[in-house]
Amino acid sequence: MIDFRLQDGQIVFESGVLQYVDGAERVRQQIEVRLSIFRGEWFLDGEFGVPYFESILGKQITLNGALSAIKTEILAADGVSKINTFEYNFDRKERLLTVNFEVETPYGIVAYP
Repeated sequence: MIDFRLQDGQIVFESGVLQYVDGAERVRQQIEVRLSIFRGEWFLDGEFGVPYFESILGKQITLNGALSAIKTEILAADGVSKINTFEYNFDRKERLLTVNFEVETPYGIVAYP
């Protein structure tokens, strides 16, 4: 399966030719897209994307629930067979959650970031 190559959310053209991605690069791009979209934001599929409002943003949210929502979305990307490593850092003062992970795909290991 191939996808359009995206850069900063835009479809990439080089010398007027539409660019595509495949393999591990496609899987990585799909994970990035899934993690960048709020659930319900995409009009073609209301279940696509991370449930940020329901599971991550807010005062009554648990860290375990937020991490679970992110992992679920990573595993939902086409081509991801399992998460090999998953590390996170939660800065309470800044209210910032950062994740790093490696996933297994048919094309090899894909690391993020």
